[in-house]
Amino acid sequence: MILYVEHTVDPNDLTIALWRFCNNLDPKRDALLHQHPSTLDPSKTFACMGFDGTRKTSVFDNFQRDWPNIIVADKATIQSVDEKWNQLGIGPFIVSPSLKFEEQMYGSEAVAGQ
Repeated sequence: MILYVEHTVDPNDLTIALWRFCNNLDPKRDALLHQHPSTLDPSKTFACMGFDGTRKTSVFDNFQRDWPNIIVADKATIQSVDEKWNQLGIGPFIVSPSLKFEEQMYGSEAVAGQ
């Protein structure tokens, strides 16, 4: 099996890669099966299955609406939370996950469905 994700997703970060993959997958539409007879034994079939976990577009996928964007907090919100963290009493400081996902956004704004 081959799982396809966006070029901005780090495939070595398996947890995040699988999360992004699952968010962009429609198994009915995004499964690709390649089969051909084995060159070593023609009575057997070689098969490889690919799953397209990338965002969908009208150009490449004939997808007729905007694909939902990944959601991240803006810099002002991140800074505000960082400044208040110690007073919140919620444990040791955690760097905002939004910083990790900024480069994975499709443009600069969220996209709402119609």
